[in-house]
Amino acid sequence: VQKYIHIKQNSVSNSTPHEQITKEKSSIDYYKIPLENNEIIFVDSMPTYERLLNRLFKDNNEEIFIGFDCEWKPVFNHTSTSKQRISVMQIALGNEIFLLDLLHFFHTCDAETIQQRLANRLFDDDHVTLLCYGFKTDAAMLIASYPIFNRALFSGKTLLDLSFVQNELLVANRDIFPYATTNNTLSSKDKGLSEFVRLCFGKSLNKSEQCSNWERRPLRNAQTLYAGKIFLD
Repeated sequence: VQKYIHIKQNSVSNSTPHEQITKEKSSIDYYKIPLENNEIIFVDSMPTYERLLNRLFKDNNEEIFIGFDCEWKPVFNHTSTSKQRISVMQIALGNEIFLLDLLHFFHTCDAETIQQRLANRLFDDDHVTLLCYGFKTDAAMLIASYPIFNRALFSGKTLLDLSFVQNELLVANRDIFPYATTNNTLSSKDKGLSEFVRLCFGKSLNKSEQCSNWERRPLRNAQTLYAGKIFLD
């Protein structure tokens, strides 16, 4: 694991694009991630936020690994003037997955204490290693959406980006993946994390909810399960 730890540097249909994609993918046999013995907590109030902080700082001086991801509403019309911003941050610790409502809750918190404390713990703590996939995109969007994370993100702490692990192993030792084919992985219909799951388990991950409206509240049950299941294996 240490080897791969990187230092941070027009339609006639009435259906929405997301609904059309979901219908097309409904018959595909995707990898099923078990939900037993895991809990997904939506953080949109001070009591649930305090629960998140208590969990983050429970083992303050011990090495911990934290699963990390972000979701935001996609823009299908590139002429739109609406600004993209991160809506939900996923933070996984053990069997607890916290979905932090950045859009409607986090920005209302005091920046100098509540917000900065989270930023420092996630991105500027020697005892924390983030587990992620394609972190560069999330980091750029996070800084653009919430500048409070800027300083901590560039602090030089560590993270394990599984996209680097995947790419390097496909070149150096592709047989380590039980479902790697002889063809170049770039020809696969699956991309990113979905492809990584396919290489390991033989079935891709259903990511149709990724293109849903993450700014709408409450989140649909399918969105909540999707955001949580990314970390549950």
